[in-house]
Amino acid sequence: MKKVYSLLTLLMLALTAMTAAASKTVSVSCNFIDAIELRDGSSDGPVLPFEADGMDVTIESDALYIGLTDDSKLIKQIYYTCTEGWQKYLTAPNGYCTIPVSEMYEGNVSVQITVSTPRFYYVNIPDPSLISIKPSSYSDDSFLLTEGLNTFKVDEYGSLYVCVNDPENYKMTRFWRVSDGMDLKVNNYTDCDIYAYDTNSGDEFSYTIVPASEFECPTFTITVDNPEEVDVQVEWNQVSGFVANEPKAIEMSGSTARVSVRHVVYDEELFQVTHNGQTVDPTYGSYNITASPDDEIVVTAAFPEIYKTVTITSDPAENAAVIYNVTGNNTPVEDWSEPFQVKQGKKVAFNLNSDLYEIKGVTVNGEPAGTSSNFSTKVTDDLNIVVTSEKYATLTATLVVNDPACVRAKLNNNDLTLVEGENLIEFTKNANSLVLAAMPRYTLNSVTTTLNGETQDADMSYSGYFVTLEDGMEINIDGAAWELDKQVVVYSTHAYDDPTFMRFVLQSSGSYIQHELAAGYNTINFCDAEKNMTFSGYDSNYNNIDPLNIYVNGNAVQGSWGQYSFAVEHGDVVKLYALTDPVTCTASFDIEEGVDMEIVKDLYTAVDPAEGVIDFEGTLVQLKKGENSADTSIEVYVATVVTESNEALEPALLEADENGVYNITLDTSKAVTVCKAPESGVEGVTAAGAANTGNVYTLTGVQVLTNATKAQINTLPSGIYVMNGQKIVVR
Repeated sequence: MKKVYSLLTLLMLALTAMTAAASKTVSVSCNFIDAIELRDGSSDGPVLPFEADGMDVTIESDALYIGLTDDSKLIKQIYYTCTEGWQKYLTAPNGYCTIPVSEMYEGNVSVQITVSTPRFYYVNIPDPSLISIKPSSYSDDSFLLTEGLNTFKVDEYGSLYVCVNDPENYKMTRFWRVSDGMDLKVNNYTDCDIYAYDTNSGDEFSYTIVPASEFECPTFTITVDNPEEVDVQVEWNQVSGFVANEPKAIEMSGSTARVSVRHVVYDEELFQVTHNGQTVDPTYGSYNITASPDDEIVVTAAFPEIYKTVTITSDPAENAAVIYNVTGNNTPVEDWSEPFQVKQGKKVAFNLNSDLYEIKGVTVNGEPAGTSSNFSTKVTDDLNIVVTSEKYATLTATLVVNDPACVRAKLNNNDLTLVEGENLIEFTKNANSLVLAAMPRYTLNSVTTTLNGETQDADMSYSGYFVTLEDGMEINIDGAAWELDKQVVVYSTHAYDDPTFMRFVLQSSGSYIQHELAAGYNTINFCDAEKNMTFSGYDSNYNNIDPLNIYVNGNAVQGSWGQYSFAVEHGDVVKLYALTDPVTCTASFDIEEGVDMEIVKDLYTAVDPAEGVIDFEGTLVQLKKGENSADTSIEVYVATVVTESNEALEPALLEADENGVYNITLDTSKAVTVCKAPESGVEGVTAAGAANTGNVYTLTGVQVLTNATKAQINTLPSGIYVMNGQKIVVR
């Protein structure tokens, strides 16, 4: 059918065409104008005049073309104002870039071009269809590839990213520098980064790609003599399943693997780690290795039973106090003034008092070993260690404290041990800083200094008192303990040191006291300053404990990221259930008339027998005779209640503890009966006869016999029953 257009339609089409062809003016800046050209539309479009940085150019077509004209340069980056109004980032790996006008901001548009001097890489590419190469893994633009040796220009400090196009069907097993065979790390057999910091401009690279059907994951082996003492991580993932002295094959996720080995106990040492037979030196306690396919790593934790003699002396001898905290075999050396034995391969270490002494030097077997105040060396042979020092002129001050438990005193960052009353302390003019802070649950009422008869208050900040000591100064400290006049009961399913957890800490925020919870009930004394508490808990894998339920007086506490904050008052009950959702249980009480019983739950909370108890599992309920029944013999029976049917099972006689307390833990719902103890035998049952028969019930109302005779009753299990309105006891 022939189309017929109206005059109006033709006018609209013409107007649309004029609008599409409307010009667009943009401001262009570039740090190296002679290295680029601008064209209207495409590489074949008219050249746009660009003679000065920040110059406006007018685009008549639908795009701006930016091209590189100097092969010795590189377009590092391009920014322009996009339609959303923000600066958009582009790269031009192949030396050119086209920006559509439709993607430019409708208002003023700036185009910023940065040109730099590149570095060159060369890559042998047998099949361009198998890989892509970009300036970085984040770039949207790829280089154009050809078969054979390809040249790539990247920024001086930039990188080159090489990746497999079809990682399901092809695997990159190796990427290396041709000149020396140095392997670069291949990630997951899919990609590799060439970084500027470990390569040089002009380097040539090659790679190996194989079909997935021919791919066999490369491995290296690790052998450990004592797996319980060694922590091994590959690519930061912990490796387990070692068998003593048996090589364990480790599959690699790339052409190399990062391996870290250390002792499971921080600062403990391993005897030796070798990589392909070469001894590896530790760095900050860890042995770090880059493993390649078929490599062999051997870890020896056990030191040989060879001991060496270590002798430490001071020069001059009277300066022996310069040496302290001597350790060997990772244990303190009590008397280092005499030679002592250290296992070969272990460390000997000590500290030097650089506050009172100028450290002239430390020598080991005559060789200089530095002047550090923290000395450590590995024992490989008998060692003769000499510390040469000179004592500074000594000054003294007196510290007077009414209660040494109230204050922590640090002289030049070293803790002082104080006694009640006067304490003489030595210092030097170069090390005369005294810091005093209240210990947890103590207050420093006053800290004053007296010098030359003049007394003044010590300077104070949020963290304590700061005193610059002078010779002959006296410092007086008056402190007092907090009055812990309140109590809170805390029930916990786990103890604070349970190995299930990495962290299981209840802390009073006001004093930062950490309460060492036992499993079960804990009574914590506190004061108003400590009423705000926090609990934080993480499992051994650094995850938040889940589930974790905390209740204060039955009300759930909400937390986040493993931390829970709440306030308590005197007499409150806190319940902490880790790794479990607590079940609610009940306890009902049937107390014989005339028996006076006191009932509490959670150690202190009084219970009304008529109301019973409704609380979480684990709740402790305690019964004790009241004053009015002190001389009454009673018996307490506890029956487990079947929740589904609400029926009680046969009751059991409960014995009192040494304090006369009957303790009941609600692991299920309970029915508790308290009655006066019968004097003997079967009460109320006489010779057989009509009057001596009837239905027999338990104390909680469960019928056990119908029209029972005395003989039948005597066959019942021991316990207390009811027949014809009378209590009977079967023993």
